[in-house]
Amino acid sequence: MNMLSCASRSCDDGHETSVNGANASASQNGPLVILSRGRSGSTYVQRVLNCCRNLYIFGEHDGVIASLARALEGFEQHGAAENADKILTKTGVEDSFLAWGTPFSHSEIVGMMGETLTRAFTARLPGSDANTIWGFKEIRYDGDDVRRLHELFPGLRVLIIYRDFESYAHSVHRAHWRDTAVDVTHYKNILDGYVQFYESVLAVCDELQIPFQIVSYDAMKDDWRMIVKAVETLVQPAGVDVDSARAEEAARLNVDFYDKSRAAPVDPVRFGELMAGALAGENRRRLEALAKTIRRREFSAQGHKLAEAWGWLTTAKDKLLHRG
Repeated sequence: MNMLSCASRSCDDGHETSVNGANASASQNGPLVILSRGRSGSTYVQRVLNCCRNLYIFGEHDGVIASLARALEGFEQHGAAENADKILTKTGVEDSFLAWGTPFSHSEIVGMMGETLTRAFTARLPGSDANTIWGFKEIRYDGDDVRRLHELFPGLRVLIIYRDFESYAHSVHRAHWRDTAVDVTHYKNILDGYVQFYESVLAVCDELQIPFQIVSYDAMKDDWRMIVKAVETLVQPAGVDVDSARAEEAARLNVDFYDKSRAAPVDPVRFGELMAGALAGENRRRLEALAKTIRRREFSAQGHKLAEAWGWLTTAKDKLLHRG
């Protein structure tokens, strides 16, 4: 059954079904990339997924991969490849503009960089077969960066981690700020970054038909299996070979575990004032619209089962009609 055939249908509980995106070939190769804001559980997800025998999910790299792709965009300038053709063929070199000239196109150099990075990430894997999945997690990428990642890795799959804004803001505050150093402007800034991240990543994944799933921080914290089930839909036909005992142990550490060594708990009254100030007017509407979109599209185990059943029924119906 083609699990992607139900991608645009919604279940009765309001959740999107199956894999978001419709690029079937991309679901069979390329990296699995975990994207989230900071303080949203990406390390927790990485830890659980690395308890799966055939998954190798590496850590952050300070956004360097997208920076490399951004640097390569300069090769699109001034017809560099076309000018190089004149040099290679010695045609019109005496009176042509040759100051910009490289013997490869932008798409060619991006392809070379993608192949190089893939080799770098996979060279030391203990096993490499059709069931081996590699990837990484990063908290510094937005939609533009996802577009660049897709240029480098056409088989990109994305797992998006979503954390409720109030919970996210509280964790950021506690991890990085003292109450006396924080004002409403801080909260408005993190709200802007928060909304822009999810809106831009979802928009680019939809535009480029990149297979993706959204997993709620609260849902996965209650049941780590939600992470594995979501990833299973993205890595077909390889599947996920999970070591449940190790995953259970890994799941005991949640995203706020290390807060014990950070700043003191946030004053609840002050936190409420900051949240109220940040969510005034248009900001509240933006956040509510985003939350509605996330609820509609986030992964749910129940929704996925309904999608599989719908796909099976659709396939059976098509076969019967074809026979008729």
